[in-house]
Amino acid sequence: MRVNFKSKEEISLLKESEGEILFLESGSEYQVMGFYQRKGESYFILEVHNYYPISYNAAFFEIIDSRVSQHWVLSIDYGSGDLSLMFEDWIKIPNFMNFFLDGDIDEDEKFFELREYIYYKRLIDEEFG
Repeated sequence: MRVNFKSKEEISLLKESEGEILFLESGSEYQVMGFYQRKGESYFILEVHNYYPISYNAAFFEIIDSRVSQHWVLSIDYGSGDLSLMFEDWIKIPNFMNFFLDGDIDEDEKFFELREYIYYKRLIDEEFG
């Protein structure tokens, strides 16, 4: 899945912090690494850096390629209504995105696996070239 970032002028009316969009360039395309919905808000997990994924409100983007990865799985929490469509490893760990930024490799083996973001990026790159 690929998305196009709307201009910063268009999104200035949205209720998101300006800091969240600083890494994005108006009119640029981004590879989607996952999707989730929490409390009625939809988010794309994007490959903006080669180091770790970043989550952005989906309202900032238009979908230009709607194909989803064969490596993603769907998870629905029927109690909360939350939905995730992403790598199974990411779904299994609550607040998994924190593992890309925080953690102690010596204390948490899973951190090291998740930190290897390049593995997940490669899967998507090979699939969608």
